[in-house]
Amino acid sequence: MLRGGKPGVLSVRAMQTSLSVYAEHEFYASTFAARVIADTGSDMDSAIAGAIGALRGPKHGGAKETDFQIQNRYESPYEAEADILCLGGVGVEEAITNSVWQTTRSRFSWLFVNLATAILASWVISWFGGTIQQMVALAILMPIVASMGGNAGTQTMTVAVRALATRNLGPLNAVRVTLRECSVGLLNGVFFAVIVGFFSWWWFGSDRLGMVIAAAMMINLLAAALAGILVPLALDHFDIDPVIASGTFVTTVTDVVGFFAFLGLASVWLL
Repeated sequence: MLRGGKPGVLSVRAMQTSLSVYAEHEFYASTFAARVIADTGSDMDSAIAGAIGALRGPKHGGAKETDFQIQNRYESPYEAEADILCLGGVGVEEAITNSVWQTTRSRFSWLFVNLATAILASWVISWFGGTIQQMVALAILMPIVASMGGNAGTQTMTVAVRALATRNLGPLNAVRVTLRECSVGLLNGVFFAVIVGFFSWWWFGSDRLGMVIAAAMMINLLAAALAGILVPLALDHFDIDPVIASGTFVTTVTDVVGFFAFLGLASVWLL
């Protein structure tokens, strides 16, 4: 239809890829145009042609060029699968058919790194053993600070790794993106500080404890935002795949900063 002849295999594949990408994006101008034309009872070729025509306008709503960039990053499905395996902390060569020993060996290295970082976090907690013994509420509330920081860091890290993969993040805009993520982390820190502060006050009847965990929450969510963006950038700078190593280091930062901030502030303000 477009070239006056039967399309080749490559053209068919390109059209199928394009349609599968844009079909997921409900009411962009191109999708809306195709639906309107189809609803008039027109033929499918006209609907597709109308959708393609809508994409030529500068205000079509933001076609997902990023999706094509991600597709172009991988030469084969196996490369994409390798990144998924690395993100999960398992070896690229691992398969469901591997023996028990092969699977154990491929996973051991990253589990060992994770153990080392967990020991580091536990070591920080040990500095405040006396503080925890004097106030059991601290032990009860500690996981909240660490968990919120870990989740916030993972959110930022996921966005950063994806942006690095599609070349939307680099030295030219690193400062701007870092400041943006810090602003997001600080705002979320304030919001959740208020929530968890009032909750702790209600639960344990201590306004000072609520203030401590609120301050620790703000500090840790800000640290999570910084770690989530700076760790992938640093790994990429040193030619280390951020997909593989970012998660472990970001979690370590949020655990260490969260425990240190919460227990450190508690030892100063509460005891």
